[in-house]
Formats: sequence, C-alpha cells, structure tokens
Amino acid sequence: MSNGIVTIIGLNRIGTSAAYMLTKLEVEALHLVDNGYVKDPLNEGMLYWFTDTGKRKVSALYEKLSRINPNIDIALYETEVNERSISILSRISDCIIFTEQDLNTLLLVHKYSIKEKKPLIYAWTLGSTGFIYILVNRATRLIDNIIDRRRHSKKIEGIFENVVPDIVGLLVAYQAIRCIQRRPDENSILIFDITRESIAREKWNQTKKYHNGTMIA
Repeated sequence: MSNGIVTIIGLNRIGTSAAYMLTKLEVEALHLVDNGYVKDPLNEGMLYWFTDTGKRKVSALYEKLSRINPNIDIALYETEVNERSISILSRISDCIIFTEQDLNTLLLVHKYSIKEKKPLIYAWTLGSTGFIYILVNRATRLIDNIIDRRRHSKKIEGIFENVVPDIVGLLVAYQAIRCIQRRPDENSILIFDITRESIAREKWNQTKKYHNGTMIA
C-alpha cells in the first residue's frame, strides 16, 4: 500500500485508467473530480459501461473502483474546478493529476499546487503520442511548453485514439506513486510513442532543457 492521497481532475480515458491502476496499487485514498455525465462509454473511459450512459462520471467510476478494491477510501466531487474547490483539494492531497483540456483551469490548478507545494501531473495525448508533465514548484518553462504545444496541435484520429490514453493513464499512476514517495521525475516531460514503443524523457529547469540526460537548449 502507498500511503498518500491522490486527486484526479478529469475522468476521461487517461483519468479513469490512472484511477484504475492507483486502486490496484492500493493508495491510501482517491479524490475523483468531474462535473460531467457519461455520454459515450466506449470512448470516454476504460471502466465505463453502456449501462452507465447518463450517469455522473464520478458515480459510475466509483462503482467499478469499489469492486476492485473495497478497502480504498474514495471521495467524489461532482463539481467544477474553481478557486474554492482547488484550494481545498490541493491542501489535502499529496499529488494532483489533471487530465482536462481547458488550459485556464490547468493554470489555476498549477497556481494552487505551487501555493501548497504539491506535485502536479498533467497528461494529454495526440494521435499515437502521449505527453506526461511532472510539475514541481513553479516549472515556468514547462507551463509555457504545454501552452505552446496545445495551441499548435491539431486533433488526430486513428486506430490509437483510445489505446494511447489508456496506456498514458497507467504511466501517470506510476508517476503519482513516485510523487507520493517523494522521488518524482521533477519538472520533466515523458513522451510516449506507441508506434515506436518508446518513452523519451525531457528534464527541464528554468534555463536549460535536457533530453534523456543530454542538454539540448
């Protein structure tokens, strides 16, 4: 068991996959945050069933996770992320996972993760590639990298559209465990490419960028 509280904001394919693995790994507690409803179970998350259509995402996911591990403490938040909710969640969490699309919400969550000195993991996918950001403290250049990549990316549909987020969610869960154990891949980007079966790691600080240990900027 890993003693720690992990908050997952956004119960999409990445979020549900991460929640599944963290439940299997027996973290102390999970806080699930999402204000949405299940509309397309096949594409929205690996643990949603067709019978979940129309249900709150947090409730549908809770049903599955509590069967996998009835001993884990799971708190449900059917709410939007705002100043009040994230101020509370960041204070009581050991690690925050953010998988939603909205960049303004990401910046808000990052603001409070800095204030409370909590690691933030942000993950998203594009076609066959997944991006996992481990943000510790300010990580200003990483935030700039996220915004630049997201604004210049175009949606790619294909055979990996559902597979890659599920795998990325598992990698996110592993990084969350590292954060709980206080040995995070601090201020790094993990780039997963399913077509190459590879994971590259970029390490950033405020002035320099490293790729798999080699300084490149």
